[in-house]
Amino acid sequence: MKLEYFVKKKTFRNFKNSEVETKYVPELLKKTPATIESLCAEIEIGSTLSRHEAALALEEWSDVAIDALTHGRAVQVGKLGTLRLRLEVKAQNSPEDVNSKCIKNVKCVFYPSMKLTRRIKEVPIHKRDYMPKAVINSQDEN
Repeated sequence: MKLEYFVKKKTFRNFKNSEVETKYVPELLKKTPATIESLCAEIEIGSTLSRHEAALALEEWSDVAIDALTHGRAVQVGKLGTLRLRLEVKAQNSPEDVNSKCIKNVKCVFYPSMKLTRRIKEVPIHKRDYMPKAVINSQDEN
């Protein structure tokens, strides 16, 4: 288990004086996402559930979690952490001025558990000596 990064060229614009500056930053190599299907295959190996039963359970869990979130409840995602809704708001000068029009957006935010946070910190990170072709192509467009 390891994470890999590559060096990516980024352009930063200073909005005060409109200068453009090129810098280089590490960026994690994006790997193929773990899909419901691939996770269910692993669940099937490590449990008494079939792949189909695991998929049904995860799909139902998703529906129940969405329902809980839309009713203002936080959702604990096992050992991973917690999902919560958060408001993006416009501050007002007095309590009387606060109303629903002050709410700009509602976002779903993930707060990782301490176990996940500790585990991520333990994962070694290695530099990849080459950049993926898709990244090279996207840099040519900048």
